[in-house]
Amino acid sequence: MKIRLLMTGGTIIVAAPVFQTRNLQELLSVGEYKKIMLTFSGLPVPDVEWRFGDSLVRGMQIDSTGTSTSILIKEADRKKHAGSYNVSLRNKAGVATTDVRVDVIGKLTC
Repeated sequence: MKIRLLMTGGTIIVAAPVFQTRNLQELLSVGEYKKIMLTFSGLPVPDVEWRFGDSLVRGMQIDSTGTSTSILIKEADRKKHAGSYNVSLRNKAGVATTDVRVDVIGKLTC
């Protein structure tokens, strides 16, 4: 859905955020490094928020551009990384959310 706002000197198009990549399920081995990427659109470029459970994701590398967002899981661990992540996009035209399910299998060998 596009909403047109008229401004002096031109037209600005505002579009609600939409995920092109949705509801991912990732299977990682203990100790694995994995970048998980989601693509999206929206104008203006939406703000991105990653949550794990009820909390904002902290201590992990999150990168976002105008069309994608990714999280880097380093040394996958069942206790720290396995579970459901919720990703939300927000701009003045709306909100979009999706989930990323991460399962971690195996055990680390020394």
